[in-house]
Amino acid sequence: MVTLPVVGYHYGGNWTIPPAGLTPARSAASVAAQVSLSHSDSPLPRFSQRDTVHIDGQAVRSCVTPASSVTDRKITTLAGLGTPEKPHPLQTAWIEEQVNQCGYCISGWIMTGAELLARNPHPTDREIREAFADLICRCGTHNAAVKAVKRAARQV
Repeated sequence: MVTLPVVGYHYGGNWTIPPAGLTPARSAASVAAQVSLSHSDSPLPRFSQRDTVHIDGQAVRSCVTPASSVTDRKITTLAGLGTPEKPHPLQTAWIEEQVNQCGYCISGWIMTGAELLARNPHPTDREIREAFADLICRCGTHNAAVKAVKRAARQV
């Protein structure tokens, strides 16, 4: 059994990977997901870029991250990035720039952008585009996402 501390799933707390055959009600990547993991080297639940999480502040795709590699590390989901009372500057900028998306990939974009801003509070357009290079948005909001990061950088 592997227990992971997770910030942002439900109200925070621990996520426990059960022995083979059991399904937890909550996962590190998605509050609503029902997943089954066979052993402690299984990846966190698979949902591609939409379940990007921060592990010790670094944006990581949870679907390719063995759970056993993140024990005793801080895991933050999109829900833990900010609060309704005090959202992360990028969450606010996302709304202000009207980065209209279906929502499927929003976690990947915001968590990647937030990591970039933490490392580089005033990134150039090129640096933003490089950070987003491996992300895909079928809604075509790439330019609006870049504008949102630039707006958030002015607030940081």
